[in-house]
Amino acid sequence: MINKSGSINYNYIGLQALYERLGNDHPMKALIHSKVMSVKAGINGEAIIEGIFNKYAFPFEYNIMFDLNLSADGKFQIDALFISRHYILMLESKNIIGELSFEREPFCLRRKLESGHVDIFESPEVQLERNLNMLHRWLENRGIQIPLVGAIVLSSTKS
Repeated sequence: MINKSGSINYNYIGLQALYERLGNDHPMKALIHSKVMSVKAGINGEAIIEGIFNKYAFPFEYNIMFDLNLSADGKFQIDALFISRHYILMLESKNIIGELSFEREPFCLRRKLESGHVDIFESPEVQLERNLNMLHRWLENRGIQIPLVGAIVLSSTKS
């Protein structure tokens, strides 16, 4: 059962409004456009996961929540949380196109596009581990002990 669907992304709305207000010759126009597209890709990736969960049911009680914002020693955002009585599964969605490589030194996600352009992103592994630790503390502060499992979901078919 889906208890919380994705919510309105005010960050996207604000970035889109800023992009539209900037003149075409503004030096930040390209950077803002890049940020708009990145946030939009994230929204689309989370929607893909939500669509998959809408198609399936499991033979046991469960709850699913999308786009959670919590705070435990700092704020953190969870793309999707699958909650059963036996464990909680945290899904970190990445909707990134191109050839992806998970680097170790330093931890990062490297993307190479067909054009040859290379981008470096925060490591989804590090992000997932940080969010799992913060969720563990959030649950612990409420007296809840349950196993936590995490997975990275590459939601684009062009990855």
